[in-house]
Amino acid sequence: MPFPWVTPAPAVLPHLDPVRQRPGWADDLGNCRERLLEAWDEDTIYRGPLDAPLENARPSRGQCGVSSAWLIEQLLDRVDGSKLAYCYGQVSLGSTQLLTSHCWVEVVGDSYDQRWVIDFTADQIEALRRYEVLCWPHDELLERLTINYDSSISRLDPIELSNDLVQKRLDILKANLRARDISAG
Repeated sequence: MPFPWVTPAPAVLPHLDPVRQRPGWADDLGNCRERLLEAWDEDTIYRGPLDAPLENARPSRGQCGVSSAWLIEQLLDRVDGSKLAYCYGQVSLGSTQLLTSHCWVEVVGDSYDQRWVIDFTADQIEALRRYEVLCWPHDELLERLTINYDSSISRLDPIELSNDLVQKRLDILKANLRARDISAG
């Protein structure tokens, strides 16, 4: 019998697709994640407090902020900037907190209630390890998977994001991507 103060790890959720059809801007997200995977390194990892140690972690661990900042820049070509938000907050499964400090992108639809959550590093969360790229309507995440992305710490629009501390790591990530493009081409 587990100790009463130890919360058991949530089971790994099955890989499902959202009911709502993904918008056209979401078509290439899997390829974007693959590009980032090749460019992540020690200099792009977040060095503040993490929810779990980096040892034996998935490659996405600590890369949520820099990846989300990069994605915002990519989406500006396809989505009105006023509908984009760089989010910083918590992720929970039901009443179990999975991550206490995490970053992701939200794209607001016709209303705030119709927003899409895009998380390029969802697989660092054990319960979501089958989702290397999570792109779901927020309301469906809550209803179907009982996953809540709560941006109560911060929501930045693209202009505010340009002044955020993540920019230094974003510059390194973009340099890594350019170097890989040159060596591949």
